[in-house]
Amino acid sequence: MKKWKLAKAAALLLALVLIAGSLSGCITAGMLIGVATLDKIRSDDSEPEESSSVSIVEKSTETDTEAPETEPTAAPSSEEPVKTSEEETEPPETEKTETEEPETEEPETEESETEEPETEEPSTEETDEPETKETDHPEPTDEVNAAFHEFTDRVYTDLINGSTLNRHYSVMHPEDLGIDISEVFWPDMDVSDEAFAEYREQLDSYREELQSFDYDQLDWEGQLTYDAFMVYLDVEDEGFGLDLLYEPLGPNLGTQAMLPLELAEYNFYTEDDVTEYIELLKLVQGYYENIMAFEQKKAEAGLFMEDDILDNTLQQIEDYIGTRDDSFLITTFPARLSELGLSQTEIDSYCEANEDAVKNYFYPAYEYLLEELKKLRGSNKYEGGLCNYPDGKKYFEYLLKARVGTDKTPDEMIAMLDEAIDEGMNTIMMLLSEDYSLSFVFYSVPYPTTDPNLSLRMLQEKILEDFPAIDNVDYSVSYVDPALRESMSPACYMTPPVDGQVKNSILINCDRGDEPEDIFITLAHEGYPGHLYQINYFHQNATYFLRDALGTNGFCEGYASYVENNAYHYIDDLSEDGAEVLGINARISLDIYARVDLGIHWQGWGVDEIEEYISEYFDGAEDAAKWMYDYMRPEPGTYEMYAIGELEIIDIENEARDADDFDLKEFHKELLDCSYAPFSVIRKNILGE
Repeated sequence: MKKWKLAKAAALLLALVLIAGSLSGCITAGMLIGVATLDKIRSDDSEPEESSSVSIVEKSTETDTEAPETEPTAAPSSEEPVKTSEEETEPPETEKTETEEPETEEPETEESETEEPETEEPSTEETDEPETKETDHPEPTDEVNAAFHEFTDRVYTDLINGSTLNRHYSVMHPEDLGIDISEVFWPDMDVSDEAFAEYREQLDSYREELQSFDYDQLDWEGQLTYDAFMVYLDVEDEGFGLDLLYEPLGPNLGTQAMLPLELAEYNFYTEDDVTEYIELLKLVQGYYENIMAFEQKKAEAGLFMEDDILDNTLQQIEDYIGTRDDSFLITTFPARLSELGLSQTEIDSYCEANEDAVKNYFYPAYEYLLEELKKLRGSNKYEGGLCNYPDGKKYFEYLLKARVGTDKTPDEMIAMLDEAIDEGMNTIMMLLSEDYSLSFVFYSVPYPTTDPNLSLRMLQEKILEDFPAIDNVDYSVSYVDPALRESMSPACYMTPPVDGQVKNSILINCDRGDEPEDIFITLAHEGYPGHLYQINYFHQNATYFLRDALGTNGFCEGYASYVENNAYHYIDDLSEDGAEVLGINARISLDIYARVDLGIHWQGWGVDEIEEYISEYFDGAEDAAKWMYDYMRPEPGTYEMYAIGELEIIDIENEARDADDFDLKEFHKELLDCSYAPFSVIRKNILGE
């Protein structure tokens, strides 16, 4: 097989999905409010979580939470040309024009739109929708289904109520679920034996009650939710005793990096939300003290982060502390109060209270964190990927199951990625051999526009041929504050609560008017038919919200990557073969990153092994290898959510296409109906396996 080189790796997207839940007390990996891969900012394409206690992974839904941003010098863009190592097939002198941007034509009527502060665009058809959606389910068909709804709603309430922040992002009206909102609190990271015992007892209780239901008497969605919850409980069992391998303070997607953004996007539905938010700011130091107690336990076991990772984390914290005098938590606050109908006196009072909380509580908490982390330098006894740590391979297997939602082993994932990369390369070779002019598409993609709002409107219309329609969605496109740009992905989607019709928010990591030329494709991932569309489809059609709290980032980010890489077909001036080549090239880049992550954490790869592997695909392999190693070591299992999640969906689609009556739109509907389920459960429901 001829070897190809991808000139640069893809710039991956991160859909924040934050859902930190937990039962009450012990730490779960996801529950530390991590992030983008977090769980539900859920949002990533991260993605929070979990249950009361001790599970170790950040779950997701980001979303997500979000694929990490790739190194600018090593991976600027997924559309960069695929080139072979054989001279005769290389595009003549084209690479020198790589930085030239193609000319894009935009309707003149849209020019002013990107200059407006924050714009919101409705979906293609206006529909009258109530301000909030009733949390009560439709009348159940029988007593068994009614009882199962009651049970799953109770578990959902437990899982989302692990912190005020997680609860606020999950539901708009917690009182309707019987949640006491009088106390404002951050997650408790109790890893004592008593906390673990309590958490295991809670999971066993859930399992016993779950198994008491007659599966055959449940409706279709009830059976889907039953299966998903059973897988969740099985995976959580595998995570016991591995808690100290979880790292909440990574330099890229750690709690300290993502928390300012999560707080800046904290919606104020009522005046009570404002006072709750200000109280949260004042309590952040207690949360960080709790995390540092956990980090101290890690250090005592020799499992604290390596010194170079610590240096990067400290630098990120120092950079953020440097924004104190012009904090976006202060400058953006007045606008967040605008829809509450407050008097100017009330607004001034809240602004004063917020500024006091930010400057005298929130930033000092970061100064505390900075100094305490420095004290743990040198306490790590191991280096490299998780496989070099005690029980590291066991933890990595658990992490992949919990984050990705696949039942494949790491070795099976490696085989899956290797096969997908080879097949993708061969397909590109075949298409270029048939039409060599396709090679120029890498240098000049005819994107229809760089206007974010126009892009979203165009996508809303174009996807209707392939995806089921959903009701009107209110959304806004805004821009990430410069203080957060270094630690942010190219874009992210902040997911709305499940029980209210509120404005959805997409954030773009650039200056207004300086949008990247591929923003159209980025918004296919974050907007339509990606995160915004998928999550609102779920909110509008599902009756079991438990899956939203259990869901892994693998479905959410895998789905968003799947639709993103197929979105090139929505570019009118691009041929079908050109769209195919660009989509495959982007997917291969993602697969290579996931393969390297498995190499580091499962096979013990260092920089030399990574360089040897990627030199077959990337230019500048030496620099790229060092960057990959530094980025992926503290963020294990992140790229697999995107790459393996996408490949799982592609495999299911390919098998579904064997049916004589296959219909792509119907397939997408069935896939969306299974939102947040593990892939084994999705296969069962779509393919009957």
